[in-house]
Amino acid sequence: MWTDSPEEHLKDIHNQIEEIEKLGGLRIWMLHVLEHGPKNGVEIMDAVAEHHERFHHMNEVMPHRVSTVNMLKSTKHSSYRPLPGSVYPMLKKMVSEDLIVKRQDGRYEITDKGLEIVYNIFGNLTNVGPSIAVEKALNEMYKLVFYLADVNEEKLIPHKEVIGDLIERLKKIEDSL
Repeated sequence: MWTDSPEEHLKDIHNQIEEIEKLGGLRIWMLHVLEHGPKNGVEIMDAVAEHHERFHHMNEVMPHRVSTVNMLKSTKHSSYRPLPGSVYPMLKKMVSEDLIVKRQDGRYEITDKGLEIVYNIFGNLTNVGPSIAVEKALNEMYKLVFYLADVNEEKLIPHKEVIGDLIERLKKIEDSL
């Protein structure tokens, strides 16, 4: 039923880390916000600031959250809005790398190559069909539960409440079927 072993999953995470290091933070944020639709430079700066704020708020509210995105988390939270002197040269470079295209209306749009990078890093499921998204989400959950089953009990005890919440949510989903 599930194709990836935990070892393959760890290899995937390693590849994601390498991709993050290769791309750099600003480029990743820009690809992420362009995944949600075309934007001009100012809209990109605003969207990066908004997503950055939401990301840090989520990590403050849910510090137990397990995600590849946590690899991008800085140790200190501060407001972040990229400056035009960083964004516009990066946009030009990203166009030359075929990660994005500049449309005639001056807005930038992510390419298939850019979407592939976003998916490889974030595992984003918004641009795939609903049945594929469900299958991929369940596959990820299965691998993570498989991993947790092998974790020393002492390390899981502090997370008992979170595990209980997840079980309760999954039970509600199951009961609704």
